[in-house]
Amino acid sequence: MNLPVSVLVPVLNPGPDFVTFIRRVADSGVESVIVVNDGSRSETNSIFESLRDNTRVIVLNHATNLGKGRALKTGINYFLQTRKGQVGLVTADADGQHTVKDICAVASALVAKPSSLIIGSRTFKTGIPMRSLIGNQITKLVYATIVGKKISDTQSGLRGLPSRFLVQFMKTAGEAYEYEMNILIQCKVLGISIAEVPIDTIYIEGNRSSHFNPLLDSMKIYFLFLRFAFSSLSASMVDFIIFAFVFEFITTNILTCLIAARTVASACNFLVNRKFVFHAKGPGALVLLKYYSLVVVLMSVAYLLMNEMVARLQTPVLASKVIVESILFLISFTIQRDFIFNRTTPIEDDEVAVESPAVT
Repeated sequence: MNLPVSVLVPVLNPGPDFVTFIRRVADSGVESVIVVNDGSRSETNSIFESLRDNTRVIVLNHATNLGKGRALKTGINYFLQTRKGQVGLVTADADGQHTVKDICAVASALVAKPSSLIIGSRTFKTGIPMRSLIGNQITKLVYATIVGKKISDTQSGLRGLPSRFLVQFMKTAGEAYEYEMNILIQCKVLGISIAEVPIDTIYIEGNRSSHFNPLLDSMKIYFLFLRFAFSSLSASMVDFIIFAFVFEFITTNILTCLIAARTVASACNFLVNRKFVFHAKGPGALVLLKYYSLVVVLMSVAYLLMNEMVARLQTPVLASKVIVESILFLISFTIQRDFIFNRTTPIEDDEVAVESPAVT
């Protein structure tokens, strides 16, 4: 079986089984295996040297440890420069979690769907280390909430990356483990479809060989989501401040206060969401029309709910606004994400046809 893809394996301080693993991958039918030594200890030099006699294996070296994200970018950069005409690149971890069979399954799926990002997804049924299980479940929930797409294994390192999107992925932010999560969000932004392939769930010795730090690396991943939602939260604060100012110093009419607050906050929120959050590229007039239709509808709902809370429950006006806007925030974010700023068509080839990056 000949698969027109390469396999990329970033590694730090590999164990004695690493050479056998790489040689088996190289013999599996893929075009080549790109190994990125991310600043491993000098004692492991012999391991990398023993791979150089295999013509299908390329070893790239970092002089110091730069992080998994940077190692992946180094491999992607080399692939873009030297592997023209291949369908894509399969990334795999070096800690024994991915079998050659599963790597080939992801590669085959990538060949079948050359415009989709392929994820080798684990089942997480039994025998899973607690830190891995909890971390994946939390990340999966947060990703689904913010991005609006369910993926069963957001932390899988076994992925098939289409060649046509690799230049964009080279420019994706992140130098460590957060880079892989950034790519999933980039797929949402660029309209790239994601397909999942079931793979075996393997953890060797409780996953002790993994260099993933559950606390520090998870914080980087979750901070990404906070940035992703920051625009809408900021607009909500602007809206509240203006509402409170108008209510306290100009008029106590709730509708007037809402209109004044929404006029300023919505203009700021639209520009930031369109350019920096959702990266929308649809017709500006149509997007603007849909956005302000949502503003009017949600403002009307907010007015009705606040009036009811003030009249029936004797809730203070500012307190009622906080409660109502907190409820409507998630509704507004979801509608903006999926119906207003949603990119319904994938990026075209001319959108990624930028200059090739220099070889690292």
